[in-house]
Amino acid sequence: MDLLQYTFFQHALLGSLLASIACGIIGTYIVTRRLVFISGGITHASFGGIGLGLFAGISPILSAAVFSVLSAFGVLSHKRTYNNDEKCHTESESCKIIHSITPLHESV
Repeated sequence: MDLLQYTFFQHALLGSLLASIACGIIGTYIVTRRLVFISGGITHASFGGIGLGLFAGISPILSAAVFSVLSAFGVLSHKRTYNNDEKCHTESESCKIIHSITPLHESV
C-alpha cells in the first residue's frame, strides 16, 4: 500500500482512531445519562455562534465555543430555577418543556 508511506496519511489514520475512541466514550456517557436532547440543543446554539462569528468577522470556532458554553450555563440555571415542583406550575410553557426533557429532573 503506497498510501501508508505518506506521513499525513499516517497522522490521519491515527487521528481517526483516537477520535473514534473518544467519540465512543463520550457518546456512551451521553446516551446513558439521557442527555441527547440537551447536547442537541447546545449543538444548535453553536450554529448561531458560527453565524454570528462569520457575520462579525471573528473566528467562528471561538464564537461557537462561547455560544455553546453560554447555552450550557443557561440550561443549568434554568434547571436550578425550575427543579422544585413547588416553584414550577405545569401550565407554564417553560415548565412543560422542562417536564418533557427527563434529564433536567435528575440530580447531577
